[in-house]
Amino acid sequence: MVHDLGPINDDALLQSSYLSLNQVTPFIRFSQLTANQAILESVEGQQAIHILDFDIMHGVQWPPLMQAIAERYPPPTLRITGTGHDLEILRRTGDRLAKFAHSLGLRFQFHPLILLTNEDPISVASSVLLLPDETLVVNCVHYLHRLLKDRDRLHLFLHRIKAMGPRVLTVAEREANHNHPIFQQRFVEALDHYAAVFDSLEATLPPTAGSGWRWSRYGSVERLRI
Repeated sequence: MVHDLGPINDDALLQSSYLSLNQVTPFIRFSQLTANQAILESVEGQQAIHILDFDIMHGVQWPPLMQAIAERYPPPTLRITGTGHDLEILRRTGDRLAKFAHSLGLRFQFHPLILLTNEDPISVASSVLLLPDETLVVNCVHYLHRLLKDRDRLHLFLHRIKAMGPRVLTVAEREANHNHPIFQQRFVEALDHYAAVFDSLEATLPPTAGSGWRWSRYGSVERLRI
């Protein structure tokens, strides 16, 4: 039985639900680790790295990359500009990453950048501070699909990113067409995609999951084992 609990305003629940999802499914981690590998290869030998991460959320992608960078000699400096819609979440993310970097002895800076839901990401990208001695990386893992409803806007965004001169642009998206102009086709695509997601969760959840589990991204879905 699946119950739609509607929108959630509790940021703590959103955070714990996202982190729980990240632990039990390989979907998010696989795309993040693949992007990290591409980044590591592209910044080999660079002494100052700047990562622009669109919708950084809780920053779970970056600790493995930070550890790999810290093992290089001499370790480069790392600066991350993370976008998001909530300044407090961005600050907490920055604090966690800064503490982890300190434990590694890695020189690190974090800059939060507010990007509201209806705000144009092109103008936000234009406000990013770029330093001439830094190697720029742009990370768009599970982000570009939000711009597909306006293809011209997407093209302008990508042109803006290209003009920034990044060493690499990392992109990862789910294999589903959720932007088809015909509603029936969108619905069928979404149904097939999320059916596969929940089937995989059913198979990978540990036996100790208890009587139910809760997953949340933009809303919340509760599944009860009965």
